[in-house]
Amino acid sequence: MEKSYPEAIVVRVPGKKLFSGGAARNAGAIIVPLGEWVCFIDADVIVPEGFCSDMLDRCKPGHVLQVARERSLSGTCVVNRDDWARSGGYEEWCSWGYEDLAFYESLELAGVKAIDLKIKEVEHLHHSNRRRSCFGETNDIESSNDIHRKYAMSRNEMIRRVGRPLTPDERSRIENKHKPMSPALEAKE
Repeated sequence: MEKSYPEAIVVRVPGKKLFSGGAARNAGAIIVPLGEWVCFIDADVIVPEGFCSDMLDRCKPGHVLQVARERSLSGTCVVNRDDWARSGGYEEWCSWGYEDLAFYESLELAGVKAIDLKIKEVEHLHHSNRRRSCFGETNDIESSNDIHRKYAMSRNEMIRRVGRPLTPDERSRIENKHKPMSPALEAKE
């Protein structure tokens, strides 16, 4: 990335045993505090030249601009930094799969309205999910997505009950209830 795009700021998340798209996105939003808007683009998405400046023309606080809720493009959005913080940011324990949709749900619960944009020039680079799954907590893609959905449902119910974003400790308690079994336990079943 640094070689191809020297102007890009690449953020690494040290100390993570498994890949976490949410941790990478949150780290980027915290470590690179440039301006009031944060733009998230997945590594497997290509955006047209001028994409960010076009998005900034449409931005307003209290709204998240989503390129599409289409699964392959759902990680691409622009959100006000304060709205991102108010929502609690991305879930960090999810390796991949559903963390972006859970983020949109958190924004909605924080009162941030979604604006879906249809931008034909945004392209998803199609690839197998097999390689991606080896960096997560389970190699079973369907199980991983199911775990993340169930976690998000539990988290959202708690947010509704307490009327605010959850603390890291509260998130951790829910997370521990939805973690997959260790590979050793999975092999015994």
